[in-house]
Amino acid sequence: MSTGYLYHEIFGWHDTGTFTGDLPSNPEAGLQPYMNYENADTKRRIHELIVVSGLINHLERIPVRKATDSELETVHTKSHIENIKSQSATRLGGDAGDLTTPFAHGGYEIAAMAAGGAIEMFDAVLNGKVKNGYALIRPPGHHAVRERGMGYCIFSNLAVAIAVAKRNRSNNLRVVVVDWDVHHGNGTESIFIDDPNVLTRKAMREGSSYLGDQGYYGEQRDAIVNQLNQLEAHQNALKQLQSKYNIGSTFFGAPTKSAGAASPITPDASIPMNLRPRRR
Repeated sequence: MSTGYLYHEIFGWHDTGTFTGDLPSNPEAGLQPYMNYENADTKRRIHELIVVSGLINHLERIPVRKATDSELETVHTKSHIENIKSQSATRLGGDAGDLTTPFAHGGYEIAAMAAGGAIEMFDAVLNGKVKNGYALIRPPGHHAVRERGMGYCIFSNLAVAIAVAKRNRSNNLRVVVVDWDVHHGNGTESIFIDDPNVLTRKAMREGSSYLGDQGYYGEQRDAIVNQLNQLEAHQNALKQLQSKYNIGSTFFGAPTKSAGAASPITPDASIPMNLRPRRR
């Protein structure tokens, strides 16, 4: 059985503006307009490498579609969805809620495509169409909470995919989310904090909590210095969890925030995490 792969060129059209990293340009402060940290090249370059290397010939392409309002509402409030829609319809777009998550005209449609892509990839794995999969989607998702976007993330893509699968299959579907990034995936954790069937694990750089967050609900977290070694530790821990609990699937949130791999937990599962970009 093959590995699934999901990407659409529209993800490169998500416009985050001419920031200076994650700060708005500011002549008085000497911040020249350049590009946002979260820009199209973070995903486009990965896709081009997958194609040029020939790896694409060994992957099963999974089609992309927009998530419906009903699907987005499994995780997000109606007011948040309507806020993104209304701003997206304006000439210049807007921000998803924290002044660090800008989007241009048409941003809602692209964000809904990203969430829909995560839904389709997870469904392909659960249906047995592919053994595991890699969804290279944008905008990212793991900082978005129920009522607003945050940290470049408009909708919580992985959370939507999991919630839709639980609604369509069984609320008792058991899932592990391994969030692997510089920052803590506060949004995904907060959404499933009270769900006993969804376990969230974090691998993050020491001291790199998002917005000063040291655990969304104040819990003590293990700080991770070496993410690659920690990922191996996570994989070993997940194998042990498989033998103890009846867990259906695992979601990996990759360093690019919007990319992710979904896989049933099997000892020989091949999750293509080596496709991540290097940070400059």
